[in-house]
Amino acid sequence: MNTFQRKKLHTLLSAAVFCMCALLATPSLQAAPSRADTLYNEAVQHVQEELTALRSVNLLYGHIAAIKSRVESLHSTIAETLAAAAADVRDAADALAAEEEAIYEAGLEASKAYDEKYHEAMQEMPPNYEAIAAAWQELQARRAELDARTATAKLRYEAAVEAVAEVLNGVSADMSVQIASLREDGAQAEEIRKMLAEYENEWAAASAAQRESEAGRTLQAAAEAARGGIDVWTDGTDYGALARALASALEAFIKYVTAIDAVNVADAAAGDVYDLSGRLLLRGVTVETAERSLPAGIYVVNGRKVYLR
Repeated sequence: MNTFQRKKLHTLLSAAVFCMCALLATPSLQAAPSRADTLYNEAVQHVQEELTALRSVNLLYGHIAAIKSRVESLHSTIAETLAAAAADVRDAADALAAEEEAIYEAGLEASKAYDEKYHEAMQEMPPNYEAIAAAWQELQARRAELDARTATAKLRYEAAVEAVAEVLNGVSADMSVQIASLREDGAQAEEIRKMLAEYENEWAAASAAQRESEAGRTLQAAAEAARGGIDVWTDGTDYGALARALASALEAFIKYVTAIDAVNVADAAAGDVYDLSGRLLLRGVTVETAERSLPAGIYVVNGRKVYLR
């Protein structure tokens, strides 16, 4: 190798060392969100959408104690799940950052080691270009090893974040089912609440004998069960069954009471007949005439509810 060739090799190696040192010593720029990051962000958004739906249920039926407690319990569970997911992702990101920092430091050490070998070889007379070339190959091998280590660390991060996203997607799917159930239960619980108000009115107007009747005892039991169902939620509560039982008992009790009233007013003087909305249907007729003229049902005759057959 002549003097010109040695100088040219020296210049090329110096430039390569400079570029390599700059590469290893410069921290990487903020990377764009990875596929796992995108999946995680989408999963969080889906859960947030379900939380919005849950708040809507609370606005509609939060005045019903059992529904409110279920909403609060579900909201608390989801908030804890989101917090745990965020913590897991932070841990994965911290682990990746720590590994990248270690790789960065290892890169600096490799660059420093090469630089020392390079200068030692250049101090020899003549310069030991074979040693420099060997050191350069060693640096490239170390760089490939660190690149592989970086790739492994990123794959580990991706896998951890994708696992969190999968959990959140399962949570949002489960929430969707539970919220649909809450909406249905809330609507039935609201009907129960309205029927209980009607029950209170009918019960207050009933006599002691009517309350002690079989229809009265059945109604009271159905009302207590329905009230308990909308006040305190327990697993397996069937709002539909509670609503049907209360509606049936309430209807039977009203028919029982109005049947007695019909007997009491059967011989009374003729009077006006109204429907339950207050519309005048017949004027100045007896109960017998009203029964022949109107469909079976509950009406107001002489100011009293009467069941006309």
